[in-house]
Amino acid sequence: MDAAGYVFWSERVIELDGINPQVASRLARALDRWKKLAEPYRSAAREAISRIAAKNDLSNDVRSRQPGAGRLKYVPVHVHLFIHRK
Repeated sequence: MDAAGYVFWSERVIELDGINPQVASRLARALDRWKKLAEPYRSAAREAISRIAAKNDLSNDVRSRQPGAGRLKYVPVHVHLFIHRK
């Protein structure tokens, strides 16, 4: 499977975040239901989301505050589902 589409998506979210964070946030919602994808698409989507999560200077529009271990932690909105799963 070629994950080029997911890589392209993550690059556009990161690029748009610097130009228009509100639009980047909307685009990021495209993978809201990544867990429902079949393999190998699920893994490719998770990797693309992780690429965005690794970016330190994301806007607050693309990040949200999520509770974690007794403190608030900034995590990209669409990433918190698999970061906090047990």
